[in-house]
Amino acid sequence: MGSHIAKQLTQKGYELFCSIRKNSDTQFLKTLNTNLFEVNWNDKHQLIDIVGKVDHIIHCAAITTALSESQYLDGNVLPTVALLEAAKTKGNIKRFIFISTQAVTGPSDGEKPLSEDSDCHPISDYAKTKLIAEHEVIKYQQDFPVTILRPCSIYGAASTEFQPLFKLVKSHLTVVIGDGRNKVNMISVTDFVDAVLRCLEVDHPTGSVYFVTDGQEYDWNTIFRTAKEVYGKWTLRLRIPFFIASFIGWINDNIAKITKKPPLLNSQKVQEMKCRYLLCDSTKIQRELKFHTFRTLREGFQEALKWYQKSNWL
Repeated sequence: MGSHIAKQLTQKGYELFCSIRKNSDTQFLKTLNTNLFEVNWNDKHQLIDIVGKVDHIIHCAAITTALSESQYLDGNVLPTVALLEAAKTKGNIKRFIFISTQAVTGPSDGEKPLSEDSDCHPISDYAKTKLIAEHEVIKYQQDFPVTILRPCSIYGAASTEFQPLFKLVKSHLTVVIGDGRNKVNMISVTDFVDAVLRCLEVDHPTGSVYFVTDGQEYDWNTIFRTAKEVYGKWTLRLRIPFFIASFIGWINDNIAKITKKPPLLNSQKVQEMKCRYLLCDSTKIQRELKFHTFRTLREGFQEALKWYQKSNWL
């Protein structure tokens, strides 16, 4: 997500100041002629100095896999609070945009999508800490304008989340957990970046919260079918019952305790995958920011596949 945001902003003439981790891959960012800073989130003076150079902050960094809730707190809440404090100290920020996640609300009640006013019931440590970070952002809404975006599943070029799906299809295999009829929302990364730009360029109230989707609902059977049609592959369908998936998640949890490496599929991720409906309503951002998507799932998957193949990810 960060590289796509950086590319679109530089193309529109913005000057970028990008915070990076010690192990960040900066090869692409360097081609954009951005200002790069390896940030120590505990160094208040460094953060104040960096924040003093900018007019807007887009906070899209997050920890999506970790070994414990405390690690999620360190990755998702502490940096957010540090940035907010620095922004308040400098007092020149025109808007703080926080990239959260649809997961903060948890599953929807039946097929009716959740709205931004719905109660939040996150079911993973990742989602819980992103919700805590949201609450921190809202605390500063009187100090400077703040906006919270809650994207659904994002796919597209450089997406690590959907790379395994295309790898399976390449091997002529689709692996569906349950019956494949669980419904979710999706959006291409290119369209999501357009939503970020709308937040920068369209005036709206401080404290605004927006779900961001392409306005459609998809079950996993449709997602896999679209991927294999775009790839032009035939596949064998392997169906994994939820109890087996839960057992795999439990095994991965215990392996992670030994290896100290967080797994991609843990028991909490399986719990989210078991939700029949993970749906939200994005009409608010369409109405208030005049945001519209332009890519269908097929078009977005075609872009993703082309990038995967060009970058030797498949």
